[in-house]
Amino acid sequence: MSDKEITVLWLRPSTGENVSVRRERIAEHLEKKNVQVTICDTSGLDAFGAISEVLSTEYDVIIGNVRIGLYLGYALSIALRKPLIGDVSDSIEDLNHLPAPVYGSIRAFEWWVLARSQTCFFVEADSYETAKDRGLHPILARNAVDYDRFRYPSSKSKDQAHKALKEGGVALDNPIAIYIGSMVPHYYLSEIGDAAERTPGWEFVFIGKDRGAGIQEIVSERENAHFLGSFEYDLIPGFLYHGSAGLCLADREQPLKIMEYGAAGLPTLGYNGKLRKNFSDDELVFVDADPAEISDVLRRLSSDNKLASMYGENLQQKAKEHSWKAVAEQYYEQIVKATEH
Repeated sequence: MSDKEITVLWLRPSTGENVSVRRERIAEHLEKKNVQVTICDTSGLDAFGAISEVLSTEYDVIIGNVRIGLYLGYALSIALRKPLIGDVSDSIEDLNHLPAPVYGSIRAFEWWVLARSQTCFFVEADSYETAKDRGLHPILARNAVDYDRFRYPSSKSKDQAHKALKEGGVALDNPIAIYIGSMVPHYYLSEIGDAAERTPGWEFVFIGKDRGAGIQEIVSERENAHFLGSFEYDLIPGFLYHGSAGLCLADREQPLKIMEYGAAGLPTLGYNGKLRKNFSDDELVFVDADPAEISDVLRRLSSDNKLASMYGENLQQKAKEHSWKAVAEQYYEQIVKATEH
């Protein structure tokens, strides 16, 4: 642990409050090692607040999270002569739906900035390997979980989650399929909503922030589908305690929510794509974005307790192997190195 307090400004895209994201989890552990982290939103007009923050307070290191957080972080690091650490939680290929000239320009600029960073972290192996091929010295730091927080949720979180579920109209005697996190169109939430219509014996609960998915419309005409909004992170383990299965149709290698579902012991439906790089058929139930398939899997899980337990226990063991404490240690080492240059 550093004897001297180190101050870090972590710039990220604006996500809203009570969104379970990796920056907060890592910062919690860094602060135990005498690293004080200030997390600032940077999208749109929030960028002015971030600029004001860095001009009014002395920081030792800037961490820039893709996309806008990295770009603004680079500009500020040059202006203030501070070391920059790049943080790539989402692959640049996520933008390949843009017109080719626009995508090509953004892609080239992003790699140019990363090459000029003190170091850079990657969540996904594909981007990490590309960085190595480009001659960078990247660090792979996958999403993780504070295992005990979800394996052994507090009585308070369980009680408050139970109250919120009941007030939200959830039939607590039925099995509950639960989705936590940001809600964006490409996470196939409308298909999950269609699956709810096919599976009247299950309750479908969505917890988090709607970011363009139209979740209220998805649940509005389905009696067994419920959007409860976002809650303080400390309550999420309580919600998962009451869940019967986790839902994650995000095409990512290791989404944070899957680690949390796993620590909570939930059998989990995962999108049949990049998840196969890190998870086996014994750890996740892989599904396509097909309402009928999602419904069939949930029916199987509710009718076969042994099968559900097998998936839950295997994913729980996987989650136990990935801790935010270990990830924070990777960041800590690089932050200290950056201050020594």
